[in-house]
Amino acid sequence: MRKPDVFFVRGGRLPEGVPAGWVTVAPDLAVEVVSPGDLAESLEEKLEECLQAGVPVVWVIYPATRTAHVVRPGEPRLVLHDGDALTAPGVLPSFSVALRELFVVLDTAR
Repeated sequence: MRKPDVFFVRGGRLPEGVPAGWVTVAPDLAVEVVSPGDLAESLEEKLEECLQAGVPVVWVIYPATRTAHVVRPGEPRLVLHDGDALTAPGVLPSFSVALRELFVVLDTAR
């Protein structure tokens, strides 16, 4: 069983609130933060498993290159750069975060 680094499940999709232990519902949004030691093949397998499980959008964050990929089933990958914003219109309609702000937080955490 795999789990993303961060995930979001819309309210009402969990059968009885937030469960203890593993969540068995596919998230509405999955986020992977790529570390220097991550293997591309392993990351691609994880992304494919997310999409096959029904996750409608996956954000892949690349701190080293200050880019992010937005992956949706059946769509070309969208590559975002430092000046762009991450959004998920079908999942989080009013949410937007500037990648620049996200990378400042990640830089501070290191």
